[in-house]
Amino acid sequence: MSKAGRKPGLVLEHVIKPDPHLSSCMYCPDFTISCNSTGNPQSARHADHAVLSCANCPDDVRRRIADAHNTKAINTAKELGKLDHLYPDKDQSESTFASTAAASSSASTTTATTTVAHRPKKQKTQASITNHVSASSTSKIGPALLKELNMLLITLIVGCGLSFNVVASVFFVNFIKMLNPAYAKVMPTRTCLPRTWLPNLYLEVKKKVYSFRRNNSAAFPYLTVGLDAVKTQSGDKINVTESCGPFVQFNRCIDPGTNSQNHHYYAEKIVTVINEGAADAGSTPFDVYAAVVMDNTSTNYAAFKLVEQVFPWLICLGCRTHFFDLVCEDVFNIDEFKAILKAVLAATKFIKGHKRVLKLFEQIKGKGP
Repeated sequence: MSKAGRKPGLVLEHVIKPDPHLSSCMYCPDFTISCNSTGNPQSARHADHAVLSCANCPDDVRRRIADAHNTKAINTAKELGKLDHLYPDKDQSESTFASTAAASSSASTTTATTTVAHRPKKQKTQASITNHVSASSTSKIGPALLKELNMLLITLIVGCGLSFNVVASVFFVNFIKMLNPAYAKVMPTRTCLPRTWLPNLYLEVKKKVYSFRRNNSAAFPYLTVGLDAVKTQSGDKINVTESCGPFVQFNRCIDPGTNSQNHHYYAEKIVTVINEGAADAGSTPFDVYAAVVMDNTSTNYAAFKLVEQVFPWLICLGCRTHFFDLVCEDVFNIDEFKAILKAVLAATKFIKGHKRVLKLFEQIKGKGP
């Protein structure tokens, strides 16, 4: 038997099922959750969404759902007065009740006095975090603030290497609702983030790189182009970056397709990147770029020679970190150095593999007690 006053089927009249295992709000399809174990929509969660979060749900529907579904979240919102706007006749009813009470008290003073005397005092409850949500967080967000919040969101996702699907997670949405309920209603979807806000982030970072170069022209007057071939699930790709001082920006990802990745192909792409970058900066390649960095392969060094024929002033370098790594590998392939390395590794394993020896070793180094 259902609980008193609850009508499980009411909110389901405003729910659609795009999939046998999913259910969505009729007024905002972006709110999609999984069905319960029997394949039916979760009425309580849909009721909470329709009453407290949905920006498109009509007020009359919101009110009827709030009356039919007494969930914990809805009851809390009623107690805090967050749903008072759904009951415009509430003040009139209270005034009518007050007039009736006044008439009754004048007719029966003794009864009224007794009633007042025995009226229980309103108990004070401990304030919760919902009591301290600022008025600005529940009001509509202006365009300027919305853009700033969206940029911070895409920066967080890209900077932490998160999936765009995180914005569809119920845990993340609930977290945003606690921080700012108004933003939770207008937060970009997982498809809007890569289509709209990722390009905006790219342009913002690019602007900062060029601004840094312009404002620090004495210390960092030029840009360096970096190319790196990577393997992905969809095939080989070439990542292009631009750096200036402490800033590094992603320029583009090139898909070679069926083209042969030889030195002619790499040289052509480098020349294209430099010419387009100089045009974006409103200057010439000579005034913008100083160097090109790639891996230490014979193909890349052959590409460097072709690039230097177009831009003779460019400094073409292999990756120095990779270079020193290869030097160390070559050095320790020499028999004398290989024997030393083998002895050092054996001693290290012995010391770390015996607690007593390790403790004595630390005492000898002066790090122990």
